[in-house]
Amino acid sequence: MAEWSKAHAWKVCIRQRIEGSNPSLSAKFQSFAEKDAQVRPHEPSIPFCLFLVVADLLRGDYKQSDYGKIILPFTVLRRLDCVLESTKAAVLAEHQEKLKSGLNADPFLLRKAVQSFFNISPLDMKKLMGDQGHIKENLFSYIQGFSEAVRDIFGRFEFYAQIDKLAKSGLLYQVTE
Repeated sequence: MAEWSKAHAWKVCIRQRIEGSNPSLSAKFQSFAEKDAQVRPHEPSIPFCLFLVVADLLRGDYKQSDYGKIILPFTVLRRLDCVLESTKAAVLAEHQEKLKSGLNADPFLLRKAVQSFFNISPLDMKKLMGDQGHIKENLFSYIQGFSEAVRDIFGRFEFYAQIDKLAKSGLLYQVTE
């Protein structure tokens, strides 16, 4: 019975994403995830549901073997965004201060970020979602705000080409979401 519920929830989740009635997945499946975590704490259900949703969106425009070209960079991007969230304001303030004084800001920004990378874009993933009409430009700008090492990672993912392809197929906002 639990397996049927899980499979049914994923189908509902995917159907709603495609039809456009997209309630927040975390709110919709919170109670389901809590119950499922009690039964199987080693199997996260919501991340897998999100994977299925994105995979279903990509069907037709991408080969199944290419889903990772989208899912992995977006997962990395979201994780980096979460890691930098707590220090974002301090990094932006430090960046403005160092720009005014004409100093190389990178070492100061790394210290403020308390990480081995930083982002100087005023955007974050939440703000990206607030401007659907300019998602491509804003996503490019957000990625360009990262320190050089992170930009290199996204370059190796060939992420810019994937963003262009998603934008042309009308899927960029949905996948970013």
